[in-house]
Amino acid sequence: MAKVYVLSDLDGLFSTLGGPSPHLAGITLEQVAKVCVALGMSEPQNWDETRDLFSGLGPMLLTQVEKDEVLGILNAPDPAVPAPAAVADPDPADPAPARKSSNWTLWLLRGVVLVALAIFAVIVLKTLLGFADKSSNLPAATPTAPVPATAVPVVAVPTLAPTLAPTLAPTAMPTPVVAAPAAPAEVVFDGTTVTADFKGGLPGYLDLRVANRMPGDESMYKINLAADFARIGVLRLVCDDLCIVATYYPSATAQGIDLLPLLKMGKVDTKIPEDQELRAYMKAHGVNVTEGEILDQNYATVFLGSVKASDGAFIVIRMKDDPTKQVNNGGLISFSSDTEPFTVNLDGSVVANPTFILEP
Repeated sequence: MAKVYVLSDLDGLFSTLGGPSPHLAGITLEQVAKVCVALGMSEPQNWDETRDLFSGLGPMLLTQVEKDEVLGILNAPDPAVPAPAAVADPDPADPAPARKSSNWTLWLLRGVVLVALAIFAVIVLKTLLGFADKSSNLPAATPTAPVPATAVPVVAVPTLAPTLAPTLAPTAMPTPVVAAPAAPAEVVFDGTTVTADFKGGLPGYLDLRVANRMPGDESMYKINLAADFARIGVLRLVCDDLCIVATYYPSATAQGIDLLPLLKMGKVDTKIPEDQELRAYMKAHGVNVTEGEILDQNYATVFLGSVKASDGAFIVIRMKDDPTKQVNNGGLISFSSDTEPFTVNLDGSVVANPTFILEP
């Protein structure tokens, strides 16, 4: 399913196009050229020229007509790519949706795995046969002839006085050395981990550009809170397609705190959530409650408290591609110094006096 761009997406898109990695913005260089023409700029020939053109350019400087033209270009279907043919479900009674077909690379990997399993099975079978052959070559046990019973003469043994063993002094046992409790295990980051520093400017956000390239891929993002914050909270979290881990570490050695149950991730469409005040709050922060969102959104804001850069606090986000959808790339996390109306503390309690006032 192709991404549908709305006005709230243009901030992140323009920021990425003007950043160090414009090629991770999720659109083609041809689409960038069309956007530049619509805005009266020269057409970039490569991504370096794209970064120079969009550096410092934000959607707030555009007119509504220009924004509509940009959205029309981003959401226009690609006539050169035919729509994929529908795949018939081999079992109509199966309620599970038909999964998308894998490309040749996936089939090649499956073939390699099958060959490896076949070789392993042959090795195991030959080993078992070798044990059976060795067991069959063992000599048969030779029966032992019965030994006739022989009368043993009874010899009188003089009774001796019992000898008492000398009493030994108890040996002092060494005092066991108890090791100090170990610090919490450090998070293990694999080759797909992307690291970024959030250095302030509240409210602010980071685009989470991670490399999901195959169906079902997982990627990890580590966000270092690299500045002093008197007040900071996670305002919005979007994972493309699924959030499977969102953990906050108050310091480099502290125990992690699971943010997912606190954020209350859920579906957003024209009817869900039903709470009209919650819908108005989400709309104020860029959630499209009019048409609905393709990805899950957080219903609550999580207040982290105060943070010092010297503590080494960080947040780990792990995303997973949904194999039933098109392979996706990236997400978004935003921060705020306000305690929103739907804000909870790290212990799950609701913040009593929110500082953010929702406009009527």
